[in-house]
Amino acid sequence: MKTPVRTCAGCGKRRPKHEMIRVGLDRDGEFLLGGAGKVPGRGVYLCPDGRCVEAARRRGSLQRSLGAGVPGELFGEIERLCEERE
Repeated sequence: MKTPVRTCAGCGKRRPKHEMIRVGLDRDGEFLLGGAGKVPGRGVYLCPDGRCVEAARRRGSLQRSLGAGVPGELFGEIERLCEERE
């Protein structure tokens, strides 16, 4: 069975899905971090690296992919999750 691969919204590299952090937006407009990718709604993936998070912030790629404004606090939560995964 093939391993699902996703593209990082920060650096553009393709990696196995299980190595990445999923940022999701559910139908109620709530942001979800982590998750197994089975949550309904839109999702975008990031490498667990602070540089990718910063690149995604600068480029606005999360907002574009999710179709919604992303609060600044969410980037802090993503960075903390990256640190936990290291």
